[in-house]
Amino acid sequence: MINRDVNDVLRRIKSRYLLFGTFALQVHGFSFGKPDTDLWLDPSLGMEGWKDAVREIAGPHEILFRDHPDAVPPCQSARIHCTPHMDIISRPSGHTDADFDPLYDISMRSRYGLVPPVRVLLRSKLHAGRPKDYRHVMRVGRQILNIW
Repeated sequence: MINRDVNDVLRRIKSRYLLFGTFALQVHGFSFGKPDTDLWLDPSLGMEGWKDAVREIAGPHEILFRDHPDAVPPCQSARIHCTPHMDIISRPSGHTDADFDPLYDISMRSRYGLVPPVRVLLRSKLHAGRPKDYRHVMRVGRQILNIW
């Protein structure tokens, strides 16, 4: 299900994190192609601690840090260029830093890390407001309802 390159990156994570995005939905059993991996690192790291953690996680892989000043509140993300790529987010769409601990407590343990409930992942995708995320929500909905 996941490439060895990403497994190597996941093994380097020392801080708490949650899996998000399409890969997290795939861990729940919904079928998708080969999605990238999205991680929400523990916000208690602070911005400098977050950047240090991303650098440690990336190891030898190239990192692209991005600012998202128009997000409310502003946030950052980093893309680690492994196969498939991994996006590390300072906060997923539709969530605040205060959501991390309660979600961490109710998340399902998987071999890749903790995964929030499906409803939480779908809410985040809807909040992102991108066409591909709407398509993913519809696809999961069809699978849940077992229709076409």
